[in-house]
Amino acid sequence: MRCFIGLPLPDEYQEGLERLVIHSQSILSSKISWTKKGNWHLTLCFLGEIDSGTVRILKEELKNIKHNSFTLKAGYCGFFPSIKRPRVLWLGLEAGAKEAKSLADKVFKILEKNNIYFDKKDFIPHLTIGRVKRLSNDRWEKWSKYINSLKWQSIKISSFVLWQSTLTPKGPIYTPIQKYQLL
Repeated sequence: MRCFIGLPLPDEYQEGLERLVIHSQSILSSKISWTKKGNWHLTLCFLGEIDSGTVRILKEELKNIKHNSFTLKAGYCGFFPSIKRPRVLWLGLEAGAKEAKSLADKVFKILEKNNIYFDKKDFIPHLTIGRVKRLSNDRWEKWSKYINSLKWQSIKISSFVLWQSTLTPKGPIYTPIQKYQLL
């Protein structure tokens, strides 16, 4: 099954991100696959396809992570790989980036200890807004300024989740496998 480990986001963030997408759809002409309301989260680690035995190991091993709850607040706009060739549109963190990285490092150690393959790219905590499928002549700097002008609430992150991701023609469906409370 296709899995990842991440931070769930509360309804107020889901709704705020949905408003951002609706506004962005009205001003951008690029073909973009937007993240849908209810699917927003902050990925700590993407695992890809893993077998049920690995899921069982992870369900137990992730219980050993001890990490304090922390405050998270979205902030600035970002682009992967760059603003000149955007493929992924995302929000960075004004607060909580250091804590999210610390939690991700603990997850990575569990995975390494159990010889579980994971994507070892540099961890950049972010909330994916959408994936660009076909670029048009959008003014990304202007859109970025709009995104950067938005004000986000601070939220308390008190858990992380091992999720299953099922790909469908209408987009991915994320199903929690196990939730882990932070201290």
